[in-house]
Amino acid sequence: AVEVTEEVTEEATEETAEETVEETDEEPQEIESGGFTYIVGEDGTATILKYEDQSEEMEIPESIDGITVTGISDYIFSEKNLKKITIPATIKDIPESNPFAALLFLEEIVVSEDNENYVVEDGVLYTKDMKTLICYPMMRKGDVFKIPNSVETLGIASIYSTQLKEIKIPESIKMLNRHCFSFNEKLEKIDMSNTKLTDIPPMCFAECRALTEVAFSPDTINLELGAFMNCASLKNVTLPEKLDFIGQSAFQGTAISEIVIPKSVTKIN
Repeated sequence: AVEVTEEVTEEATEETAEETVEETDEEPQEIESGGFTYIVGEDGTATILKYEDQSEEMEIPESIDGITVTGISDYIFSEKNLKKITIPATIKDIPESNPFAALLFLEEIVVSEDNENYVVEDGVLYTKDMKTLICYPMMRKGDVFKIPNSVETLGIASIYSTQLKEIKIPESIKMLNRHCFSFNEKLEKIDMSNTKLTDIPPMCFAECRALTEVAFSPDTINLELGAFMNCASLKNVTLPEKLDFIGQSAFQGTAISEIVIPKSVTKIN
């Protein structure tokens, strides 16, 4: 009798565990309302997945169907021609992949003064503490940009496909993310020599076709996949003396005819 009871208990426990897993893995239901498609998270707030409007300006709503909107999805702006976006006070979750990178005509981002998570300064979107630059609008006017001294991190595709010819990088910068400078086809020079950057991430400067001058941080040890791919005007590069790794296609499609590999390099993909 004892053995039977133990078997039944084990079976019941396994069934309960399977039910728990099924409940946990269940995808949130997509809801369509007023031209928006959204999901409701465990915290009872909404994340907008997509919307139907094709106008040039969008104001993200504070609520839908009485539910507070706190987030937007990675692909919410796919196939949109927006020139202006307004972010309300309720938004606290903008994906790290930078959904604004899909907006080829974006000129202006506005954030509510009451938003506790994000802020816009001089037309550029940052986290509230000004430590992470999230998005420099692609069609923002001006050809020179000085990154504020408070900024430590450049987000994914954060200064992507802009009109800039020069970007001034402060010594406060500690981390770059993939594609953060890529497709800036007018960018002519970049100077990272006053920073302590150790990594140039994948596709960081890819397709910067006018780039002719690059100065690395002396602390740089990794050049990742395609870091300077298709920088067609880049003829001369002095690699940093501490460099350890050069990733696949790091300089593919450049105009470099001769390069000195430092003795510190241990791997070239």
